[in-house]
Amino acid sequence: MEHRSQARSRPRRRMAIAALAALAIVAAACGDDGGDAAEPSNTGSATGTGASAVATSSTTTTIAPVLGGTLTIGQFAGTTGFDPANATVAGSTNGLEMAAMYGQLIRYDATTAKYVPGMAAGISSNTDFTEWTVKLRANVKFGDGTDYNAAAVKSSIERHMTATARSTARPALIQYVDSITATDPLTVVFKLKQGWAGFPFLLTVGPGLVLSPTAVEKAGANIASDPTGAGAGPFLFSTFKAGEALTLKKNPNYWDGAPYLDELKFIQAGAADKTYIALQSGTLQAAYLRDPVALASAKKDGFTSVLFPSPGGNIALLNSGTTITCTGGAPAPLCTGKPDATKIESTAPTRDPKVRLAVAYAIDRNAINDRVYSGTAVVGAQLIDKSLPMYSDVKFPDYNVTEAKRLVTEAKATGWNGSVRVLADTTNANWGITVKSMLEAVGFTVELDTSKPISGVITQVSAQRDYDIASWGSGMDLSDADFFFTSTNFVSGTGRYGLKSAQFDAALDTMRLASTFDQKKAGYKALSEAWAKDMPAVPIATIYQGLVEGKNLRGVVASGGGIVAFDKAFLTK
Repeated sequence: MEHRSQARSRPRRRMAIAALAALAIVAAACGDDGGDAAEPSNTGSATGTGASAVATSSTTTTIAPVLGGTLTIGQFAGTTGFDPANATVAGSTNGLEMAAMYGQLIRYDATTAKYVPGMAAGISSNTDFTEWTVKLRANVKFGDGTDYNAAAVKSSIERHMTATARSTARPALIQYVDSITATDPLTVVFKLKQGWAGFPFLLTVGPGLVLSPTAVEKAGANIASDPTGAGAGPFLFSTFKAGEALTLKKNPNYWDGAPYLDELKFIQAGAADKTYIALQSGTLQAAYLRDPVALASAKKDGFTSVLFPSPGGNIALLNSGTTITCTGGAPAPLCTGKPDATKIESTAPTRDPKVRLAVAYAIDRNAINDRVYSGTAVVGAQLIDKSLPMYSDVKFPDYNVTEAKRLVTEAKATGWNGSVRVLADTTNANWGITVKSMLEAVGFTVELDTSKPISGVITQVSAQRDYDIASWGSGMDLSDADFFFTSTNFVSGTGRYGLKSAQFDAALDTMRLASTFDQKKAGYKALSEAWAKDMPAVPIATIYQGLVEGKNLRGVVASGGGIVAFDKAFLTK
């Protein structure tokens, strides 16, 4: 029966790959051993992986820009705050909004797989990638009138490194950055503890979204809800009503000229299907989606998109023994009665490698594709799908009921009672129900929680670290995925997943100094081999995510971290 199921799904899987291939253009750059950065004169490497995949969009339009109008954008997840030092910053979570307000020091050009100037004029490195120099533009001002200068950049990034910061970039900054020096008003020098060829990626996401130190000091804790005057990006903070809308107004003093649009408005229109209906009706002029069904509908209906492939875009995230920091007695019961900041290692049953492997063998990806994605997802056991340029043929555990049952029995023999918790958000309840049935079929006892919105699941996993198995996305894109591996997830003893693996650490050492396409591909292979051995998460599908454009939207530009920029966007009449 397993063989018939797999055979039945192969044509559907090929059709899904073909559909997504039509959405995306894969640009594999030639090997680059340094010399190309954001400025022609740079001597260091500022390349990405050497490959990217982004859908053709209206960015290349020859239509004359139109001034004015409000662009209303459907969010993937609701805004959780405007302080990048205390937030998750990615295209699907806060990244579009905050990049519009603060600008990005460096942008990632997905068509050339290289880093290019943003708020900064350029970036360069020394030959071993241990020192990076950022040159800033002259005469740039924050919304409060203060200078966007080297001192501001230094202050803003150092906020991510404080003990209380909840920045997703903090682990990478702490691990790598030895010092940040403003050597003159327009020059910032980063000295690293060890070489990292992918360091510029940090400056496309949270740390590269620079806030006015004056505005931060004035606002205090309120900076997360009212960042008035804190940004120097193409749009300025205007109004925010939690659960309703965020409105940004154009910055007439933006360094690259005032945007064409008068306003950006970000709203939550609901689940992906509701968001897409709102786009079709014209209630929205753009929508950030990462749902294969909605994206397939958008392509069929003739919408253009700026899309990013996310290897491991859907995974069953497994708690390998992450460290919990107690706050207010939560999470219970581990932290009940414990002082704040007490650190306790999770007692999740998925600490046991046998339990993790049993989960991997229990997952029928084809059934998930049918029941959750209507057959539109690019599913596969491997982390890097065959359709992507970084693919290497590494064997991962695949659906095998017999092996799953054997491992569950062996794990129970050591005293485990077979119970696990499965966490999925309210819009993804069918995923949780499907995985629950698969796990119970091989001997697990499952407690399913689908009561929380996406933001609640993110908090429970990322902040509270209180989970066994969760529906999750890896957060990888093809700019510099080594950031994903290096910063928040896999470094032994500190990663979000709790994994402790010398093999992963060795693979990371290979990847962090890789600056050419071939070197990066070798790094991905080493990381895939480590993943397949320790299974910190079960890869289910490569998910494409990004901005689906309304039929009169033009000029959107892709960057790193799944972020898109609107400074040259406009609405046709």
